[in-house]
Amino acid sequence: MGRWLDRILEDFTIVLFSILCTVVFVAVVARYMFRSPLMWSEEIIIYLFTWVVFMGSTILYKNQKHISIGVFTSILPSSVKRALSIVGDLLILGFLVILFYQGIILFTLNVDIPSITVPVPVGISTISLPIMALLMIYYNIRQLIHKLRTGGDVAALETDTFNL
Repeated sequence: MGRWLDRILEDFTIVLFSILCTVVFVAVVARYMFRSPLMWSEEIIIYLFTWVVFMGSTILYKNQKHISIGVFTSILPSSVKRALSIVGDLLILGFLVILFYQGIILFTLNVDIPSITVPVPVGISTISLPIMALLMIYYNIRQLIHKLRTGGDVAALETDTFNL
């Protein structure tokens, strides 16, 4: 299940980013070369940017490329590092569950609000938050299970045959 989900997430993010770049380019050309701004472009750009940021952050989290500070943990014994890593993952899991729940509330508040310039509801943008949180919960649990099973770092997770 993991590999195809990873591929869909990455491909979806690439497609959205490509569309975002195209819309920005067309909007700039229309505004400055033709002196005719596209009224809908700003809203579409905001929606696409929201999706790209949330999906990109999920990819970074999955690949363990998010910002971390290892100044203090680098001097600790490996058993303490492992325990701190698991505790940290559990804290992140708790935060992600809250984020998912609040994202659902945000979506339900915005699902019926019409957009100003494009015929889609504002909820199309806000649904990206609970989707991102749910994906991160999946990757968090996957990494936790891997750490508990192997006692190792998640760096080898992508090369292992481990599947959740």
